Amino acid sequence: MTRFGIIRAVTAAAVVAAVAAGSALAGGAVTGKTVAFSAGYTGKASVKVSGSTADISADATGSGTLVGKSKLSGKGVGNSVEPCPLFGGPGTITAADGSKLNFVITAGGGSACTDEAAQAFSLVGRATFKGGTGKYAKAKGTFKFTGSYDRGNGIFSVKLKGTLTV
Repeated sequence: MTRFGIIRAVTAAAVVAAVAAGSALAGGAVTGKTVAFSAGYTGKASVKVSGSTADISADATGSGTLVGKSKLSGKGVGNSVEPCPLFGGPGTITAADGSKLNFVITAGGGSACTDEAAQAFSLVGRATFKGGTGKYAKAKGTFKFTGSYDRGNGIFSVKLKGTLTV
């Protein structure tokens, strides 16, 4: 076998292994093991400021590892201190089968740094998975998130990356 043929064979084997692993994860076959988790969501957020406190509500759709097509929702509290208000609160990712994966952003675990016009925010922070329902009842793990929020139209987008044990 030529060097090029060996590289193609190794690459094909890696692709087959990745597809098999992905199929097992999508079917929920992996339990009690820690896996890489990633997801992306886009939706609407509402931020109501009263004094120095901000009440936050968010709903989005997207997809992620293990959860497939899913919905993200959360409520939280933040401060209105510029230029980087801090926020935190509980959230849920609901998979297409109705199973819920709960997470929490600790108070001040997220920040939303704004531009000079205080209209576009850059989101960053950390969260912890805290159980759920169905196959996620014993879920645990952590993730980092990055994203953006446009105060003018309420649209936000967020990407999650971390580890999850189910």
